[in-house]
Amino acid sequence: MVVSDNGRNLVEALELGSLTHIPCLALVLNLVVQWFMKTYQNLQELLVKARRVCAHFRKLSTASASLSTLQQRLQLPVVLRREHALEFYILHVSQAL
Repeated sequence: MVVSDNGRNLVEALELGSLTHIPCLALVLNLVVQWFMKTYQNLQELLVKARRVCAHFRKLSTASASLSTLQQRLQLPVVLRREHALEFYILHVSQAL
């Protein structure tokens, strides 16, 4: 049993040697993510914007306090780490729209 990338020459060599090929999960996931990012190019733009907004709330304590109040009022989980709270809120609101 050999774990490797999906290079055709390596896979064929393993088959010739009667060895079992197992594709590397990390490489497969990387290919899936790359394909997804190319297919949904607006996602990258959305992630950049979400990161900027999250950075704003991390830097300013007044903004962070306002976010916490808003989370409580909208009954959103406040137990999330601060850097994920706004991302959760953005995803939650976008799904409701």
